[in-house]
Amino acid sequence: MYPDYSLDSDYMTYEEYLTRLRKDLNDPEFAIIDGRAPENEDEYQTMLGIFKDVLKKGNE
Repeated sequence: MYPDYSLDSDYMTYEEYLTRLRKDLNDPEFAIIDGRAPENEDEYQTMLGIFKDVLKKGNE
């Protein structure tokens, strides 16, 4: 039921990842059910861009 791997990375914890996404997306209720914390800032920025696009399309 639970993943056999850590959701954290050396770059940030999964909780830090969700907290930062919620802040950067200006959506305190934002949640994801799959994935793990990014390995670096570039990976974070890529994921942030994807989530912004998904949320934008969901609001059209």
